Amino acid sequence: MRPAGAHASACAYSLIETAKANGIEPYAYLKTLLILIPCSDYCKNPTMLEQLMPWLEFMQSTLSALHSSDTPAASCQSTS
Repeated sequence: MRPAGAHASACAYSLIETAKANGIEPYAYLKTLLILIPCSDYCKNPTMLEQLMPWLEFMQSTLSALHSSDTPAASCQSTS
């Protein structure tokens, strides 16, 4: 059994390092995930999470679009 804190840290570090490896600023990537995931219906369509991988063109263009306006509420509306 793993401690929950260690598992959560490993997940966070994995996201950060994957973003870095794909030339994406980690803070912007995490911020984008925190904007998009609550607005999504990933419980009914878990494969949509695959679209949020930082190496995909969709995610890179989404990062550019969201952070050029830097408006989370508008971002949430534009993804539905």
